[in-house]
Amino acid sequence: MRAGLKEDTLRELDKADQTKPEVLYHKAFITGDRSYAEAAEKLDWALCFPARLEDIAVLKFADTAMAKYYLGCLYYDRLRYDDAIEMWEAAVAAIPTLAPAWRNLGLAYYDKKHDYDKALNALQNALDNAPTQSRIFYELCQLKKNGGKSLEERLELHNKYPELCADRDDCTLDKSIILTQLGRLDEARDILLDHRFHTYEGGEGNLTRHHAWLYTLRGFEALNAGKSAEALAEFEKGYTFPLCYGEEKNYFAQESHLNYGAAMAAKACGNEALYAEYIAAAETDHAAPTEISYFRALAYFADGNKEAAEALLNQMIANGEKEIADKDIPAYYGVGSPCPCPFEYNFDERHIVKGSVLKAFGYLGLGKKAEALAAIKDAEKLDPTNFAAHVFHIFA
Repeated sequence: MRAGLKEDTLRELDKADQTKPEVLYHKAFITGDRSYAEAAEKLDWALCFPARLEDIAVLKFADTAMAKYYLGCLYYDRLRYDDAIEMWEAAVAAIPTLAPAWRNLGLAYYDKKHDYDKALNALQNALDNAPTQSRIFYELCQLKKNGGKSLEERLELHNKYPELCADRDDCTLDKSIILTQLGRLDEARDILLDHRFHTYEGGEGNLTRHHAWLYTLRGFEALNAGKSAEALAEFEKGYTFPLCYGEEKNYFAQESHLNYGAAMAAKACGNEALYAEYIAAAETDHAAPTEISYFRALAYFADGNKEAAEALLNQMIANGEKEIADKDIPAYYGVGSPCPCPFEYNFDERHIVKGSVLKAFGYLGLGKKAEALAAIKDAEKLDPTNFAAHVFHIFA
């Protein structure tokens, strides 16, 4: 086709799979016969990915609703975001039920236009027109999470589409986290036990980290109710994972919150030997400081090592300040690095939230309540339902 050999091109296209839209679009372009483009409209769009520069002229010639959808995808890949949005808007104007175009508009409105309301409307339209697509459901859950919607509204979405939620590991985990933050700890536990997870590269550690937090909170809830033996049992459940998780802990897994809680429960049970054992375990950590390190500092204090505790807490504050100061510097990517979720590509905000949380827990450990509250508020301004902020308020 590039050489202008139209007859040769048509002969080759006749040998191609005639159920592929791009084949018919090219026939229309070469022959000038628009009936080919009209026929392409009725074909499956799922595996059609025009990607070459020549395809722009081909799709422009077709000028049909689906051709505009495909052209929008090509433009978006070539970083022509405004043109892509224009094409997708034209596509859904002609075919209001075109779920993939609505879905793409949702991503583009949020990521490129920073228009949350239009993104939310677009993704809801996508899901309404593709109610069995769990990927779109997941993205809508993510959009509501990163748009600051309340825990109750997010849970309502999960409950409205229970089959779609259960179809995905990430949605199941998200629902468990929401239930945990709402204080419905039994339900948060049960939904994890009823699901078979499939760990993927970039997502490892999310489930096991939440598991540890869930049983930490369950343990402290029992301990605060005066049920020390039950509390100890809950803390100890946090160390091991059910087979349905399909994942085990790594060398850098942080368990100071579980160990410190277990130590307090053992002490309440009158078991001084076990208390000492868990305090020592809580003082051991192979990872860089996080909010969990707050409990390591508490263990140092309990062990009479004030110097180590204050050094750790001050390090948390310093690391948090550096995280904020270097907010525009991408984190090192390596094996096991977190995989950014949809609508979480504003790394400046992610780093500010992370740094503010670190500072908040550092100040909290040092007894500087006012500074701690100010830091956690900085995190909540950008991430109103942040899980670490939820934990902060429990222990503050």
